[in-house]
Amino acid sequence: MEHAKASRDRMGGGGWTSALDASEVPDMLRASVDHAFVLDLNGIVLDQIGGTEPVIGAAAWTGRPWRETVTMATRPKLERMLEEAVETGASRFRQLNHPVDGGDDVPMGYTLVRFGSPGHLLAVGRNLSALASLQRQLVEAQQRMETEYWHIRQAEARYRILFQQSSEPVFLLEADGLKVTDANNAAGALLDVGVSNLIGQSFPPAQVQVGPTWDDAAREAFAEDLRQVVLGTRERTSVDARIGGRSSVWEVSASAVRFDGTRTLLVRFVGDTLEGRRDESSDLDVMLLLGGSPDGFVVTDDHGVILYANDAFVNMAQVAGEPALVGRSLATWLGRPGADLTVLLTNLRNRGQIRLFPTEVQGEQGLNTPVEVSGVSALDSEEPCMGITLRDVSRRIPNGNGGPARELTGAVQRLSSKVGEVSLKQLVEDTVGLVELHFIDAALELTGDNRTAAAELLGLSRQSLYTKLKRYNLDTNDD
Repeated sequence: MEHAKASRDRMGGGGWTSALDASEVPDMLRASVDHAFVLDLNGIVLDQIGGTEPVIGAAAWTGRPWRETVTMATRPKLERMLEEAVETGASRFRQLNHPVDGGDDVPMGYTLVRFGSPGHLLAVGRNLSALASLQRQLVEAQQRMETEYWHIRQAEARYRILFQQSSEPVFLLEADGLKVTDANNAAGALLDVGVSNLIGQSFPPAQVQVGPTWDDAAREAFAEDLRQVVLGTRERTSVDARIGGRSSVWEVSASAVRFDGTRTLLVRFVGDTLEGRRDESSDLDVMLLLGGSPDGFVVTDDHGVILYANDAFVNMAQVAGEPALVGRSLATWLGRPGADLTVLLTNLRNRGQIRLFPTEVQGEQGLNTPVEVSGVSALDSEEPCMGITLRDVSRRIPNGNGGPARELTGAVQRLSSKVGEVSLKQLVEDTVGLVELHFIDAALELTGDNRTAAAELLGLSRQSLYTKLKRYNLDTNDD
């Protein structure tokens, strides 16, 4: 016990470092990290230590610039890490991807630490392959759930289309009170009322007279027949009916069906026909509409190379125009660990579509935009391609309380995380833009979207306000 106490006293208060032998450091690194590199201040690999999960093929990197061992997309992050480590002694933890011949890129998370004199750099790395694999599995599972959900929604949509397009008036009644729960457009046209006005009414409505006597007794007898169908003592029932005293006669047929495990009455009016309405169609310039969409829209080939991009995506990518995007891979601007173009393309190839896929667009000027991605593939067309929509969710209203002030504070805090990644000038410009946009939104909300009044509140001319609205991609329609 006395020996243990003496050891604790000797090792306490940082004194344990004096007991550490320099020759033991490599063994400690091998046991605690996946891979480590010793670099000079110019980023040349001088030595490396394979840990618990080293990078395949890393043995050939000694003597080479470290930047040559990572993908082109992650080299800017490596350069920032080198600058931070040389200037401050340690860099932030960042992910770098190492290309592997014949396989997927290996994602590694590194921290650079400066040590010794005149100075070396120690890159301590963790293999993120397992994390990226789990994230991909999670995204794929989410996409499968989304696919199943949308199959159900599509089936429901097909039912609604058939239901509403039917030329026969159809009513759905609840089994207990014989009240209308749904009706199609033909039913509304039959009774000359809106469909919404039919919901909740007792059946048959007041405009419907039933035979054979066309009086209240006949209505009560028909209602009793409907109750017998609900109870199952009758398979179906039918009766003649007139609408609003008109001479034309309909056959009203009722039968029981099951929806979601509950018994429902399906009532059809058969006989007379209603005059249909002619649907007019017009030719639409789809690409013109997509080009002006507030959401980013990109068309790529089956390898993710951009063929077309609209103005909204040009703004997200922070490039001069569409020509700067065409012919380049979407991966240049899209991606984060476990949610990158590879996952997108895999889902589009295997399932044909993808919905609400969370990722971010990395602008060339350093401002990243969180987006939700939906896409569809046309791989069987003459020129295989994929259409991808990217919706900016950075200004999405949060579920919690706090209002515009908290939303603005949160946006500024997100910009604060960019310190060290972009210049002070850019940070100030982005912050000024956020504040300006916040007060423009507040003025428009106070004036009920009246731009003339909003311009007066802000002390601007209408033209100046329209210029700012255009800059922030807001609606610039006249009052």
